[in-house]
Amino acid sequence: LTALPADMKLLRTLEILRLSGNQLVALPKSLDVLEFLRELDVRGNQMTECFLPNTLEVLNLAENPIFLPSQDPKSTLVYLGDKEHAKRMTFLDLSSIRLDTFPECISKMRLLVTLKLANNQIKTLPEEMCKLRNLEHLDAHNNEITEIPMMIDLFHHLTYLDLSQNAISVFPSTLTKCNKVVHLDLSFNSISELPEHFNRMDHLIYLNLSNNELVRFPEDKMDVLASLLELNLSSNHINAMPVDMPYLYRVRKLDLGCNDLFELPQDINKMTGLEELNLHDNLLESLPENICKMPKLAKLDVSDNKIKIFPLKMDELAKRIEVERSHQSAYKNRDNDLQPGEAQTASGNNSPDPR
Repeated sequence: LTALPADMKLLRTLEILRLSGNQLVALPKSLDVLEFLRELDVRGNQMTECFLPNTLEVLNLAENPIFLPSQDPKSTLVYLGDKEHAKRMTFLDLSSIRLDTFPECISKMRLLVTLKLANNQIKTLPEEMCKLRNLEHLDAHNNEITEIPMMIDLFHHLTYLDLSQNAISVFPSTLTKCNKVVHLDLSFNSISELPEHFNRMDHLIYLNLSNNELVRFPEDKMDVLASLLELNLSSNHINAMPVDMPYLYRVRKLDLGCNDLFELPQDINKMTGLEELNLHDNLLESLPENICKMPKLAKLDVSDNKIKIFPLKMDELAKRIEVERSHQSAYKNRDNDLQPGEAQTASGNNSPDPR
């Protein structure tokens, strides 16, 4: 589809118009006769500018070569901030449109619930955006964002936050006040330190902090994370599991691969809900016997460590579940200039694959 009919009068009662994945370069101005149009999806077309009715509540402009305000002072992204447009918008997707700055128009959309800005080149999220008090879903992964707004705790309804694949170095303590967040992804950033505890984030179900620069995970108030089902801390520099981590008994998937762990808690079997445990590429020299007593465990990866003697019931466990335990070397160490995940097992003393 390369064009819409010039006369849209026959569709004047239309409420939803979905045109994604076509070759549209423009929308006709006759679209303004669609006085009941609430939702417009033009994702994945060829539009540089777009006429938009001011009745819209849901708008998807993703994957279009939209003119940015710096290219055209009258661009679509400018008049989206007009009162008549902004006052109704609840869903806005501006992913993959080559944005290099946060569009000013967004901060005027006080009813906005979902905002998607992924795959752009945005460097800053302004504090002004924290006035979007109804925001529940924010996805700005794969940008060049360096900071999380300090006033992020003003997002009282925020449940989903994805700022992965950015350049964030600080986890602000104000984020821990967002007590309705269920899904938090800050993977592939440069965060080296976390707050002392997660404060009021007691609704978290999914937490991904993989591929950062963390050396420890908070030990204080571990019970705040009691709702967690999936925790990914892989590819960091963590050398010890918090003593109380086994009390996160609801966790189903725990990924600690590519860290610097040298031991596990003896009572790890208290994680009775655990189904997948990844400990690949650490510095473990032994495993607690109780690791064979985890009732729901279906997949265990302890490959690329320093384990010489496995628990007595490991062979029996390997008959029941998927176990990966190859590439063990007592000589393995973590060179200062070698990142977790890039570690090479020392040659010449590899034990045979015990599988």
